[in-house]
Amino acid sequence: MNEMPIIRLEVEQIKHQILHHFGQYQKEVSVAVEKQIEKVIGEFDFYAEIKPIVEKCLRDNLNGYFSYGEGNTMINNSLQEALDKTFKKETE
Repeated sequence: MNEMPIIRLEVEQIKHQILHHFGQYQKEVSVAVEKQIEKVIGEFDFYAEIKPIVEKCLRDNLNGYFSYGEGNTMINNSLQEALDKTFKKETE
């Protein structure tokens, strides 16, 4: 039972030492992280990532336009005209 406080003190001391040493290198680590972020962003292929998203948005918008929007009206009108011509020829 007396050993628990000793172990806890040792762990707290190690924790304090780690935080102290990390604090000494915090600026250095921060600069290294910033450089890596800049490098990754500079080498990142945004086009490859954005292209499928834009294509999906385009497909979704086209689908909506031709299913529910003006495109749908245009298709229906064209179909109606074609059907009218077809059936007028048959009745003549």
